[in-house]
Amino acid sequence: MEDFNQLMKVRFEKLNRLRELEINPYPYEYEQTHKSKEIKENFEQLEKQAVS
Repeated sequence: MEDFNQLMKVRFEKLNRLRELEINPYPYEYEQTHKSKEIKENFEQLEKQAVS
């Protein structure tokens, strides 16, 4: 259990260091390919398409 506690301590230290450097430790990014309006307008056609 001591090893686990030490591991968590190190991880929190690293996390805090990233935050001090103003680096988002949990970055996210996604590319928008469709808008909900388009999906709603084309729902019937889209529903018939196979999804991989």
